[in-house]
Amino acid sequence: MTEVVTVSAPRSRLGSVSGWAAVITALLLVVGWFADWPYLFMLSVWFLFWLALGHWWLCVSLWLTQWHVRLIDYLYLGAAAISIVLAASNYRQERSQYAQMLDDVFVPADRAGLKAYVDQERDAHCSGTPGKFAPQKFCEWLDTLTPFLDTHYTVSDLEIRTKEGHGLIEAERWDSWWLTLRLFSTYREDEWGRRNMVQPDSFEQRDRLFLQTELQAGRVTRIILRSMEKIAEAETASSGGVVTRHNPAPEGFIPAVRGLGFTVVWPLVLIFALAIRFIKVTAEVSGWVK
Repeated sequence: MTEVVTVSAPRSRLGSVSGWAAVITALLLVVGWFADWPYLFMLSVWFLFWLALGHWWLCVSLWLTQWHVRLIDYLYLGAAAISIVLAASNYRQERSQYAQMLDDVFVPADRAGLKAYVDQERDAHCSGTPGKFAPQKFCEWLDTLTPFLDTHYTVSDLEIRTKEGHGLIEAERWDSWWLTLRLFSTYREDEWGRRNMVQPDSFEQRDRLFLQTELQAGRVTRIILRSMEKIAEAETASSGGVVTRHNPAPEGFIPAVRGLGFTVVWPLVLIFALAIRFIKVTAEVSGWVK
């Protein structure tokens, strides 16, 4: 025996209105795209489109049950989470600029200061007990810099050394998120009282020291390279020229996007999530879904 499902008048009426609203807003989206309408207005139309389309789908889908409605949670919560990640990625450049500003406070800006800083870091990280844990290529790089900084090097020489240094960091990945995650994982079994204790004889502690020195190698190398850039910029500016600063490839789970990129996308994803949430509320309060 076939069950006959009747559609209530309010549900039928809402489905008809929602269907036409979805068509109209879809046309407005197309026209607004080519006519370059204001972005905030287009966000409103985008919200109304998904709201209308979702309500039309709710009205015509007579087979929906409460189980299907509960599944909507995954859709709108997932979209909302994606929008937050995209929004956070927009501020990567601002975070990098802030970190650069902090480094610029104590980055050497002259040749004598750079030479003193390199000698200081080489003695601190590549001699004695710390030298056993420091990356070999980091210490070798500092060893090659020492005689170079004693010569009468030119701005072109600095640019070559700077490019080599950035290539070394990118190849060794001393400041990558994966290295930071590995270091963080070494603290998982520590008690609070032992977190600041250094025991080189412990295998776990030795692994942690190697990871810490790799991160420190990346930080020191970037400070030295920034110092070289500052010196090259200052000396080139005094002669009326311009130095092009090296821009390394973006790091992190989501790479930085130039131009507008995610700045435009994340509000669209968030508004889509809100529209889907409104649709679920309608399904729950209307009583149409059994």
